[in-house]
Amino acid sequence: TVEGSSIVDWVNKATGKPSDFQMRVYDGNTVYGTAANAAPAAPQYELNWCNPKQPIEGKDFFVKGSPKFKDAFVVDLWDDDDSYWTIELFVDGKKAGDFVRTAENEASNVATAAFFFNQLGRVGTYYGVALPLHLWYCRMEGTEPSKVKNWSVVATRTLPGGRTRSFTVSEFTDGFETF
Repeated sequence: TVEGSSIVDWVNKATGKPSDFQMRVYDGNTVYGTAANAAPAAPQYELNWCNPKQPIEGKDFFVKGSPKFKDAFVVDLWDDDDSYWTIELFVDGKKAGDFVRTAENEASNVATAAFFFNQLGRVGTYYGVALPLHLWYCRMEGTEPSKVKNWSVVATRTLPGGRTRSFTVSEFTDGFETF
């Protein structure tokens, strides 16, 4: 949105999705590579969010998880940057924590790698080693994400001039239906 000579609002979004589809939330303890989400006759790679070096058989690259994702809610946020966004975890309507953005080169998007490798049978370095800066995580001490009830993640973007836009998700992305 342009007003005069200033850009006052913008949006980046997932291809083929509406502009309000801004994030997916994952349980950082998820392990991918089961037959239930596999392509027929495709080799299966057991991938998880926590292991920092997951080799792909016969290839010279690996998928990079982060130990910080163990027992954490993990958010993949499209229109992401660390200047305009805050992401918060709520449980039973009360704030339970703030999300931290991953550092440059910290982790691959493990779910995306699992989708391309295990679901579509496509193995390539881009899907495995791409290290996005749009992954965020939040832990609740002593609690596994899958055991938390009545949770929601709220991502709020505040633009220069004070305009805000919020997005809420209250279900984990478990499969690949939204890919």
